[in-house]
Amino acid sequence: MKPVATMGDNCLDRYLPPLDREFVGGNALNVAVGLRDHGHDVAYAGAVGSDRAGEAVLAAARDRAIDTAHVHAGPGATGVTTIRLTADGDRVFESEVLGESGTYRPDPATLADLASRAWVHGAGLAGGVEGFTGLRRGGARLSYDFSHASSPERMAQLCPHLEVAFLSAPGAEADEAAGLAQRAVAAGAATAVVTRGRHGSLALAGRVHHQPPVPVPVVDTLGAGDAYIAACITTLVEGGTFETALRLGAEAAARTCTHYGAWLPPEHRDAVPRRNVPRCGVEL
Repeated sequence: MKPVATMGDNCLDRYLPPLDREFVGGNALNVAVGLRDHGHDVAYAGAVGSDRAGEAVLAAARDRAIDTAHVHAGPGATGVTTIRLTADGDRVFESEVLGESGTYRPDPATLADLASRAWVHGAGLAGGVEGFTGLRRGGARLSYDFSHASSPERMAQLCPHLEVAFLSAPGAEADEAAGLAQRAVAAGAATAVVTRGRHGSLALAGRVHHQPPVPVPVVDTLGAGDAYIAACITTLVEGGTFETALRLGAEAAARTCTHYGAWLPPEHRDAVPRRNVPRCGVEL
């Protein structure tokens, strides 16, 4: 499997009672773990604080065999997201503190390493955008998760450098999601993928490709979109089609919805295909 990387946010996900549990997460780090579960050599670039939470993030990433050499430990706090689960398993973000991730800037050594990789995915980059987009000049294929924050300014800044723009529009009708994908492509992205929560997803890659969701008993939707992205990237970096990428993404997202937290627990990881991987679907 080709070496890949992610750059951007990490955090501790703190669930309110009655679950009252804590997991390591963050969009960019979640995708790194998903890529690693699919068999890639993965580096993660980001920032943690010099605190117990930062130590927990690093320990968890290393336990999943993620290369953390490009993680900067700053003097501030590690990011924390507070989460409430609804009765049907949907995650609701009650608060978000970015911490050191909010001021992260990649250094020259990080940029040199990541530029040599087959694919680099970005998410939650509050700063360091110029360094990220510059990786394309080194030969890396780039994707970015705009999530819900798809402002025209942000899209204009990033899309001209992207192989894939990932966007989220939970509950959107197909026409609305297709319009969002068209705006990303018009801004310069080669292709765009829009996840629609329980309505599935679609991609604009020459034409519009539709993917229905994969039904599963939902426990927790946190991280489903990140699992979807990791599955898509795995397929595309290995030369697969968009139809395959969307299907495997839907299966991966669905699988993530069946447990608490964004990362697959050890007993689930053996079920992850090791080539053109994932399985996804429900709430992204």
